[in-house]
Amino acid sequence: GGLAPFDQAKEAGIVDRVYTTNLIYQTKELLARDYYVSVDMSEYLAAIIDTMNHDSSIEPLLNPTFKIRGQLENLKRS
Repeated sequence: GGLAPFDQAKEAGIVDRVYTTNLIYQTKELLARDYYVSVDMSEYLAAIIDTMNHDSSIEPLLNPTFKIRGQLENLKRS
């Protein structure tokens, strides 16, 4: 169906935004849509690759609890 169903959903007020990662192919027409947001995953993917290359667990990258705890620790130190 291409982009037409998304255009219609936006016009009808069914959706405000459509988010996808930049790990998929994105056409120029898609990127031009005002409702479309491309989420950059480059840093996240690089962290996964780096962690695997160091033979470490990727669980801290996949589990948001680790990030939340780290942010809370940073706030306590400030």
